[in-house]
Amino acid sequence: METEAIVANADIVLRAITAQGKDAARERGLLDSCCNIAISPTTPHRLTCPAQVVGEIACLEYLSAQYTRKHPVNSGTASMDATLSFAEAVRQGERFKDGRYKSPRKFFDVIVNGFSMWERLGKPHDMVSVLCVDFLPQSLLALERLMLRIDSELPDNRRSLFVCSECYEDVGCGVISLSVKTEGSKVLWTDFGYENNYENARLDSYRDVGPFRFDRLQYEAALQEVAAQLKY
Repeated sequence: METEAIVANADIVLRAITAQGKDAARERGLLDSCCNIAISPTTPHRLTCPAQVVGEIACLEYLSAQYTRKHPVNSGTASMDATLSFAEAVRQGERFKDGRYKSPRKFFDVIVNGFSMWERLGKPHDMVSVLCVDFLPQSLLALERLMLRIDSELPDNRRSLFVCSECYEDVGCGVISLSVKTEGSKVLWTDFGYENNYENARLDSYRDVGPFRFDRLQYEAALQEVAAQLKY
């Protein structure tokens, strides 16, 4: 008989599935890969998980990995440089009946080879990119870190790419981070992972993301352009 682990409740599954975007919801592939049920108002409050996933963050990461198997975000051909760009994005605000709320945020999505890194990495955790209009001073510092002009803010020389939508600076809320290095005329993004300030960085969920190699001139030009847009 298969042992099943408890996921917190149906609301978490709904949130995790919704966070993946319209394509995933339409295909319903995430439902099949997770609890194999149709989410509806009559869904029991507690669910069992045949994938042995326990807890909200683990559920989000598991479903995000399932989504990426259908919509890969990787480096493409190893001999080719990746292309970096940015696009305006919005995290919608919301006020709940119990008094809680989500602040609206304007930020810039990180686009690599035409793919949204926010959809893959930040949105499942309700994060925004480090390039957030509502936190301009912090965002300009983040740009300096991505350009390797100042030291990283995380252990092991890692740098944040997506952060808490509400407070931005509290690593305890969780961040999506990466390693940024240079090799001659190239900039490398590697080792994407989820981390906070009380656990070791978790890299396994993002092994299929990157590594990305950028031409340094194109990379710096893209960051300088988005810096000007942030200040505008």
